[in-house]
Amino acid sequence: IQRRVMANVGQPARLQVLSEAFDPTLNRYLPPTSNWSPNLFFTIEAACRNHITNDACAHLSSFCDDTTGTGTWVQQCCRSTCSKCTLARGLCTLPPTFSMSAKSEL
Repeated sequence: IQRRVMANVGQPARLQVLSEAFDPTLNRYLPPTSNWSPNLFFTIEAACRNHITNDACAHLSSFCDDTTGTGTWVQQCCRSTCSKCTLARGLCTLPPTFSMSAKSEL
């Protein structure tokens, strides 16, 4: 796959190729891992999402360095906040929540 980094330059919008590389992995969602060293004014990094809200992860960020108990769960569920994008997405286990469609007997 040939990849290009493009930027909008001038009006009307015109795209200009800033860098290009051939990536043998065929993974279009991550930057090339080899044969590419662009001389750009920004960096390109792989990103990931938190499994819970960003606000909740911000409050839990003090646990990111803890490697036991709560810290492990926070790292798994707040991957972006804790800079742990290398952890698998499926590691975050959330407790079951109340279903609004569930019928309760009173």
